[in-house]
Amino acid sequence: MRKKRNAWDECSCIFTQKLHSNLFLIAFKMNHQTTLTIALNSYQKAIVQTSHSFTEVLAGPGSGKTSTLLQRVLHLVQKAEVPCSPDQILVLSFSNSAVNNVKVKLAMRQECQSERERNVDLRKVRVKTIHSLSLHLGGQKNKSEFLGEKARRQLVQSALEQVYEAANKLPKARRTLRQAFLKGVRSNNEGLLQLLQCIDLMAVSGGKAKETIANFGFRHLERRAATVEAVARAYGEEKRKRKKWDHSDLIVQALDAMRAGKGDLKNIRHVLVDEYQDCSPLQTRLLVEVGERVGSLMVFGDPNQAIYSFGGGRYSALTQWMKGVETLSLPKSYRLNHPHVDFLNAFVEGGSIEALSQDAPDQQALTRVIADSAYRAYNSVGGKVQRLLDAGCLPQDICIMAREKAVLAPFESALLMRAIQTQRLGLERDLSDIEAVAQLMAVAEKYSDKEVFESKIRGVCATRLKRPFLDGDIQEITKRLRSGFRSTSCEGRFIGCWKAYCWLIRRGQGGEAVTHIRHELARWEVVARQCENAAELLKKVRAADARQGVITSTIHRAKGGEWRHVIVVGMTEGVLPSWRATTDTLLAEERRLFYVAASRAIETTAFVCHPHTYPSSHGAVREVRACVEQSSFLKPKKLHSKMRRVALRASS
Repeated sequence: MRKKRNAWDECSCIFTQKLHSNLFLIAFKMNHQTTLTIALNSYQKAIVQTSHSFTEVLAGPGSGKTSTLLQRVLHLVQKAEVPCSPDQILVLSFSNSAVNNVKVKLAMRQECQSERERNVDLRKVRVKTIHSLSLHLGGQKNKSEFLGEKARRQLVQSALEQVYEAANKLPKARRTLRQAFLKGVRSNNEGLLQLLQCIDLMAVSGGKAKETIANFGFRHLERRAATVEAVARAYGEEKRKRKKWDHSDLIVQALDAMRAGKGDLKNIRHVLVDEYQDCSPLQTRLLVEVGERVGSLMVFGDPNQAIYSFGGGRYSALTQWMKGVETLSLPKSYRLNHPHVDFLNAFVEGGSIEALSQDAPDQQALTRVIADSAYRAYNSVGGKVQRLLDAGCLPQDICIMAREKAVLAPFESALLMRAIQTQRLGLERDLSDIEAVAQLMAVAEKYSDKEVFESKIRGVCATRLKRPFLDGDIQEITKRLRSGFRSTSCEGRFIGCWKAYCWLIRRGQGGEAVTHIRHELARWEVVARQCENAAELLKKVRAADARQGVITSTIHRAKGGEWRHVIVVGMTEGVLPSWRATTDTLLAEERRLFYVAASRAIETTAFVCHPHTYPSSHGAVREVRACVEQSSFLKPKKLHSKMRRVALRASS
């Protein structure tokens, strides 16, 4: 199966294999030399040179946050009052991709150093994820016993059911209240996440729900402390019974080790944290403990880009956790032009981003496209991308992003109709599946004899199965292929073949394995519509794959990236903001998600509003299945003057 990777994961693989390759370093230097050698502005100098022990840096989009962090490392090593060696600096981040980002930039900065500075090896700086640090402090765990996020939620659901059943023994009034609360939590994803966060923090505070709820602001749980404690006990018992552990156990074990004086931090003098806004409360507690033990802690983050609450992230200012914290800001953006800065400052109450350049505002930088049908939106985006490419823009400088993958898929198909390939961030695409389907089509087109047909089909499909080929398989797939070939069009035959192929893959590898294959094959249907047979289809597929692809991405995956031109699709009420955002907390996260999308572009951003219909299997209630209204995030009049409006209607 294809492996999900993002851009920095791929870069990390190259970095690991070719760290000492001059050609690689020169190529990387060409792309990042500006970032590495740019002069520090006054805000950055204050951060780099501060002598304060505990500091929180509030960094705006494109403000050079990671570069400032690297300059802080250089200052500590070379220019501080008491310089330290690189291996005495610990850099932490929320994700593997962010860690790889820092590692690659440290290696590049090492190559850019002068001869006098070369005696300091910046690659010795310790760069870890917070969970990697927890393993280092608390000891190793058996990975086979690890609970992923999905399995963890299932275990909590099981604990909720146990407490729900146990409540039957309580007096009627208490039973009714407890069961009503538990029922609400089970059906509310946000409530489940907050309950998990509270349980994690209880492990740190000795299992006292009342104290945890009061100290960490879980106000909606104030009257449910006894119930929360019961769920926490049941969850702990379930983990012990199944001999499982999760990330919270890892951090709790690290905290216990530090409090017992066993944590190995003796050689660390400075701790710097990137992407602080994505930390969970439990991770923040560990950072505070580490910072207080070491005596030096600096965190970088942007509260307006805290978009991972579904994974446990919950931003809280460092001043809420520690005393004597200095708060500094990085408001000046190297990425955003004046129109984008004005737009974001108007969108966020009290926004204070500053544009670096003094260029006159470009009225074409932001566009609001309102289409009365999805087809016109697909055609408009395809036309815009085509014009950008014809003007000499590189495909990798264009990004189409959306709140959800399902919204992106038809736009990717519309680009394929124009022979424009796309590359989805986090998804490595290959031609093995589409080639297998094309071969099935070719066999069905060429051979009518049953025995020859079945022999050829067996040869095409056997390599894709991870178990012996069964007689029932060949009979069923032959039946499905014959049914698909009743269609007279190449598109109809292609659809029949890829559905039969996916059935075969599901039989061999399970339902989850076939999901990405189905989505990948379905996007080629529009190409099959333009072909006469399997050979022509395969030729067009290979020609499209040989070209560099335009970037497509979900907004979550695009966070941290930047492109010259960004097109945000699905700007429809019910899509962004999501129909699931039924509380103020969830709606605030949707606003931050839009903020991230609107701050990715260097030159232009287009917001495309178009109707979108969710399938009945999606889980959306009937009232919100059809989303047609323009997103409420684009409705405020103070934003209208900052965008050019384009309407796409039947008469246009």
